[in-house]
Amino acid sequence: VIQIACGDHHSMALTTDGQLLVWGENSHGQLGLRKDHPGSPSAQHVQSLSGIPLAQISAGGDHSFVLSLSGVVFGWGKNSAGQLDHHSMIFRSVALSDGQLLVWGENSHGQLGLEKDHPGSSSAQHVQSLSGIPLAQISAGGDHSFGLSLSGVVFGWGKNSAGQLGLGDTTGLVSSCKTDLRPLLHRKKTVSISCGGEHTATLSKGGTVFTFGSGGSGQLGHKSFKDEHHPRVVAELLFISFISNQHFRAIVQISFKFFT
Repeated sequence: VIQIACGDHHSMALTTDGQLLVWGENSHGQLGLRKDHPGSPSAQHVQSLSGIPLAQISAGGDHSFVLSLSGVVFGWGKNSAGQLDHHSMIFRSVALSDGQLLVWGENSHGQLGLEKDHPGSSSAQHVQSLSGIPLAQISAGGDHSFGLSLSGVVFGWGKNSAGQLGLGDTTGLVSSCKTDLRPLLHRKKTVSISCGGEHTATLSKGGTVFTFGSGGSGQLGHKSFKDEHHPRVVAELLFISFISNQHFRAIVQISFKFFT
């Protein structure tokens, strides 16, 4: 398995040979199995995609998306807010070369990053405020979103009721905004971002993980159930990162001595 993705009640895994495995609830067809499939507590192959090499997978609340190696996007599941044409943010492959961002679906909290009064859209829209900024990664949460530029600049927008934008307050942003989290992230370069329902996790170069937002179910990993309005280091993962880096350095040193 090379990728995993989790929705509200279903999960997906992508294997090294490009096959899709799914499990969990299928009440809205979010597993991509046959129409009357009740769901499964164990992994099932999505037969309709057999023979199509896949590059990326993404799970929303009750819907799913996959991107094939040839650039075709497949989506299925719940569509009550137009999320299959669509709600989650995703790069269209023809736009990936110039880093343009396309969004669609509900915009009740500004989660699409469009103009202030935009009602949302059932068709893909360009995020004009990010035009000309090449993006390396995007992530959509429950009602908030983040983008990461190739240069490491973080952009965030949408609902912020639990501090999931990491700005130290609970004021939402209705359009995409440069979110300077660098001082709060110990000035480490961010290399990956992932949004949950009402919380966010970032991975910095070197392996440091920060989480912030809602902590009511312990999802922030700080041994508490408190919300965090600022990014906070996940201490246990910092230790693992330190050990891993030391182990890597030791391997490099041994290899260097052996080969010289």
